[in-house]
Amino acid sequence: GVAAACFLNAAKAAFQAGEASLAVGLAGRAAELLTGEKGAAARFVRGKANLAIPMLDNALEDLKTAAQLAPERGEYVRALNDCKARIRERNKGNREMAAMMLGYLREEGISAPPQILP
Repeated sequence: GVAAACFLNAAKAAFQAGEASLAVGLAGRAAELLTGEKGAAARFVRGKANLAIPMLDNALEDLKTAAQLAPERGEYVRALNDCKARIRERNKGNREMAAMMLGYLREEGISAPPQILP
């Protein structure tokens, strides 16, 4: 009821004020209390706040749920697609950094445990 709506509104305000961590907590409380379209809105706000932190894997889960609960909300789907693109970029960067580090270790003659060598 009223408390859940207050949590959701407070989460939106915190996010707009640049307080992403606070928004995550408030939207999480709202998501526990709300279902349907309002629950999707709470997940969306928490997902957007997690994107801002960035806690991309947490954002992905919330944005997937929001888009599933309210697929007609274009902003939910756009945010989900943005999150997926950011995760792809992060993973690409992680792979590049790992390859660079392993190359350096090989050049220096430093052996790595066999389980991490490609």
